[in-house]
Amino acid sequence: MRATGRWSVLLLALAVLWLSGCNDSPTGVQSSGTLVITVQPAGAAPQWRLEGRGRIETGSGEHRFGDLLPGLYTVTWLPTDGWVNVGVESVTVTVRAGQTAMVEGSFIADTPVQVTITVQPEELTPDWALRKPDGTVVYGHGSGQVNLEHAGWVELDWGPVDGWWLPQPPHHRVLAAGSELTITGEYQVQVPRQGDYVCLPSGSFTMGSPPDELGHQPDESLHEVVLTHRFWMSRQEVTDRQYIYTALDAAAQGAATLWVEADTKLVPGGPAEGERDTVQFDELPGLTVELTYRALDTSEQDPQVTRVTVYDNLDGNTGRLWSYIPLNMYIDHLYQPGDDLFIFPENLNYPQNVNWYAAAAYCDWLNILEGFPRSYDHATWALTGDPAELTGYRLPTEAEWEYAARAGTATAFYTGPITSQMVNDPHLEEAAWYGSQATLRPPMRKAPNAFGLYDMLGNLWEWTADWYGPYPEGPVTDPLGPESGALKVTRGGFYASYAVDCRAANRRPFDPLYEDGIGVRPVRRYVPVR
Repeated sequence: MRATGRWSVLLLALAVLWLSGCNDSPTGVQSSGTLVITVQPAGAAPQWRLEGRGRIETGSGEHRFGDLLPGLYTVTWLPTDGWVNVGVESVTVTVRAGQTAMVEGSFIADTPVQVTITVQPEELTPDWALRKPDGTVVYGHGSGQVNLEHAGWVELDWGPVDGWWLPQPPHHRVLAAGSELTITGEYQVQVPRQGDYVCLPSGSFTMGSPPDELGHQPDESLHEVVLTHRFWMSRQEVTDRQYIYTALDAAAQGAATLWVEADTKLVPGGPAEGERDTVQFDELPGLTVELTYRALDTSEQDPQVTRVTVYDNLDGNTGRLWSYIPLNMYIDHLYQPGDDLFIFPENLNYPQNVNWYAAAAYCDWLNILEGFPRSYDHATWALTGDPAELTGYRLPTEAEWEYAARAGTATAFYTGPITSQMVNDPHLEEAAWYGSQATLRPPMRKAPNAFGLYDMLGNLWEWTADWYGPYPEGPVTDPLGPESGALKVTRGGFYASYAVDCRAANRRPFDPLYEDGIGVRPVRRYVPVR
């Protein structure tokens, strides 16, 4: 037994020696890996340090390690005269047996750079602050020049000018390399509000959310977007009063038809089943609309109205668009025989729930009433042209909506970053009705964003023009979304949403016929008066 034990110890010792001293097993399986360090541009020789598995080595430029034990290794780029690191300071990679791991460093030559700051229009002299690569800040105003001793990243913040929108983006980060760099800030005049609409400047922004944002979803990939046109946007969600009155105006123009339905036979002396009648409205003097009455058989005694329904009447489409369901409204309140007077309930100042088609139709009703070309073909519901070129009211694209909601910010909410996925987020409380306030509220009771838009987050989801689909890869200009699809995208969350759904980047697709908790906020291209 003792001899057997000694042989066991000897065999174990030989195995340990083989594992610690050999790179290749008798079967040919490798026990080491390769790490390749590359540098851009080719020929650059910045210094680096490699650490991992008890090994520390330093060097410069490109290098290949072919004998590393499997495990984690960190490559740290060291300060080197003549070169500026424009990438990350260190990279940790996993080296696996028989495989090659890669680490690449990005550098630029460290040369003096002359930064030229220009302002458009030239007569403006806004204040600005430029943070140099070494962290020091230079302050100035109007157009000017700053000489940098070293190349590297610089950050420029534009100051406000009364009556003008800030350049987009208002915080500009750019790489100063070579001998010269020009940064241009284009200020755009703030067009006065047109009724309940605000004119937004053209500009660029980063659409989507970073992976580390609380609540980030895979369909929110970051990409740069440029919007080349100014546009008007309603400063609030359309209320039931606005929607009803516009629908009645559209019906008077023949663009829609209305039905009134009651839950019993209509009152004696009133209109008969299916009868068309011309009526007027207590709050809309001079407007005359034809209604068709429909009675529903029930056992109830009081002739209570169940709904007023609006149907399309454009391009051969006669489909249902929207129904208004009043509370405690009776036929004798709506229609007095001989008076021909339709009486509305008093409280109609809440954002209106609509499906996508009803939202698009509302935009075209505005176009008809205000003399703009229609934006939609109601037979197909396709746009009648490029959204950036249409002059009439329409639904915003996803990009326009997020640009408007962010108003120059990059955080989850225009009031700050998200700190809670559910409720009681201090930043969202300033801007939105959501979660714990689970009830619809009248508009404009919370803080607006920097563009002067209210309730972009919470209260009601808002329809956009886009079909739901993945974002494009890389930067885009005036994106329109997929050409077709099954679901339309809504944005902003609603009164019962958790904070995570109210983020500016959050996307929620719905069937276009769905209407509960979804509202409308029209946009229209800004056309200067010449």
